[in-house]
Amino acid sequence: GTYILAPGWSKSLYTYDTGLQVYVMNDKDDGQETAQGRRSGAYVVQSGDQQDMRISSRIQWRRLPDKIIALHKYAPTDVEERLILPVLQNVIKNRATLLTALEAYSGAGLVKLQSDILSDLQRNEELAKYITVETYTIEHIGLDPKYTAEIVARQVAVQERLKNIEQTKAAESAAEKAKATAQADYEKTLVEARRDKEKAVLSQQAISEKAVIEAEANA
Repeated sequence: GTYILAPGWSKSLYTYDTGLQVYVMNDKDDGQETAQGRRSGAYVVQSGDQQDMRISSRIQWRRLPDKIIALHKYAPTDVEERLILPVLQNVIKNRATLLTALEAYSGAGLVKLQSDILSDLQRNEELAKYITVETYTIEHIGLDPKYTAEIVARQVAVQERLKNIEQTKAAESAAEKAKATAQADYEKTLVEARRDKEKAVLSQQAISEKAVIEAEANA
């Protein structure tokens, strides 16, 4: 809108962007980061199994238009550092320590961790006084290289085990098929032998009966 500053009464005019803002805490320092936040400032917390996890993350947030005056009084500058950062670090710590490093590192555990942190941020009463959080994303979780190597080795072992299980299932299936085929051939042979035997018996009976009839006729 249009604002008029009265000399001697209004001395300053402050403008705030109520559009989408981005705040980051990560280890990117390549000159390409366009968001506000801490470069080379990923948050380090310990997992449930006492492993250091260096979590790089970002959130998207907006100022609440009807809370601008309250936000200006609370944090006229450095909103991210004074308002968002303390809450974000506390939420990350509370959630990350509930998982082992292996659970949080990838897969469903990583997705759950990210979802739980976003939910906590959106429900946080302190943030809700001034801003709304739109999204939260975990860009990367850094672990000790030795522990990462153990995770990779464990995943490879799991894949090998699953491969062996599938191969065993395939071999068992082939064996069952061969057994079924052999059983079918065996039963077929028995049926054919029984049929041939019955044919021979009937043929012999027919010969005997013919001989009896001829003998009776001659008599």
